[in-house]
Amino acid sequence: MIIDIYELFPDGSLDTEVKVAEVSVEDGNVKLSCSDPSRQSLLEELFLEDLSRFVPGCDADGTERLALGSADHIQHLLDDELYGFSLGGKVRNP
Repeated sequence: MIIDIYELFPDGSLDTEVKVAEVSVEDGNVKLSCSDPSRQSLLEELFLEDLSRFVPGCDADGTERLALGSADHIQHLLDDELYGFSLGGKVRNP
């Protein structure tokens, strides 16, 4: 799977004229190609490291670990994380 990362317009829609990065995911392996150096470290942290999210009733601290490159990891980034940085993603197949 390939994910194109774009900046967002103020209304929350993707600005497909401003592609920030491309992420490829294959068998849990993630590769990031970033065209915006100012976003490089942020996107590395989001896409190249395991994540945890808060989930009521999960574990003692209420978090659930999302394995790097898993479907849940990618979906969480697309649905919840990127928007907070004025970014959005669009999944496409190679």
